[in-house]
Amino acid sequence: MKFNQKLSSWHCRLCVLMPDRLQAIIAFPREPGMQTTVRNWKKFVAGIMAVVWQRDFFDHRLRDHHELKEKTRAIS
Repeated sequence: MKFNQKLSSWHCRLCVLMPDRLQAIIAFPREPGMQTTVRNWKKFVAGIMAVVWQRDFFDHRLRDHHELKEKTRAIS
């Protein structure tokens, strides 16, 4: 997570790793975009940590400050 943050691949506001899932609030630049960035990151993590990821991922666009606060509170 920190490596991609330093590369400006994303801006991670919050990340919580649980035994069965990872939840995060992340902002992505337009290019290469969220789907490509997450796919590449999942490949990298799977290769070095032998993580078996589910095929896709769930995303939700946060539209305002209130929704950001709500989702942050729910994850943490």
